[in-house]
Amino acid sequence: AADVLLQHGANVNVQDAVFFTPLHIAAHYGHEQVTRLLLKFGADVNVSGEVGDRPLHLASAKGFFQIAKLLVEEGHKADVNAQDNEDHVPLHFCSRFGHHDIVKYLLQTDLEVQPHVVNIYGDTPLHLACYNGKFEVAKEIIQISGIESLTKENIFSETAFHSIDLVKFLLDQNVISVNHQGRDGHTGLHSACYHGHIRLVQFLLDNGADMNLVACDPSRSSGEKDEQTCLMWAYEKGMFFIIASLR
Repeated sequence: AADVLLQHGANVNVQDAVFFTPLHIAAHYGHEQVTRLLLKFGADVNVSGEVGDRPLHLASAKGFFQIAKLLVEEGHKADVNAQDNEDHVPLHFCSRFGHHDIVKYLLQTDLEVQPHVVNIYGDTPLHLACYNGKFEVAKEIIQISGIESLTKENIFSETAFHSIDLVKFLLDQNVISVNHQGRDGHTGLHSACYHGHIRLVQFLLDNGADMNLVACDPSRSSGEKDEQTCLMWAYEKGMFFIIASLR
C-alpha cells in the first residue's frame, strides 16, 4: 500500500504530531522493506522528531541492524553523529541497550563516529553500556576506541553494580583504581553498598577497596550532603547484610 501511495504523490516526509515521518516509524518498528521503499522515494534520513531523534537513533535503540545500515549507506546517508535534544548520538542508544552488532558497525566502519561524545548528563556511550550491564558492548568500545572514556568522570563509580565481570574488566585496564572517586567522592564500594550488591561488595573488598573513603549521599539535597563512608550509606539504605560484611 505504501508504494501505491508514494507513486500517486504522497508526501514521503509528512510529519505527525510528534514530528515523526514515515521513515521514523519504519525504523522504530523494524520494517526493512518499507524503509528501503521510503529511501528510494527520497525520504529525509536526518529529519528530527519532537525530541530531536532521527530515524537512526530509533533503529539503534531498537537494535534493527539492517535498517541502521540502510540509513547510513543508502539515499542521502544518515548523520552518524547527529544529536537529539539531550545530545545523544545513535551510538549512545545501541550501547545503552546492548546492541553489539550496531555498536561494532558504527565503530569499525569508516564513518568517523565520535566514540567519546557526551550527552547533557556527561555520559559517553561507554558510561551507558556500563550503567546497564552490557559487558560485551563495553568491552567492544574499549577495544576499538581506546580507554579515553574510562578516565572520564564517574565511569567506574557508576558502573553496572551487579556485574562483577564488568567491574573486573574495567579494573584490568590498569587506568583506573579500585578506589577511584567520582565528583561527589563516591567509589565503586559506595555504590555497591548503596544498591545492595553484596557479591560485588565482597569482590571489591577482596581487591583492596578502602571502606573508609568518604562521599556524599546522592539522595540528599545539596544543603544536607555531609560526607559519609560506605558503611553509613549501607545503614541509610537498610542493607544490614552488607553492614555485617563491612565490620
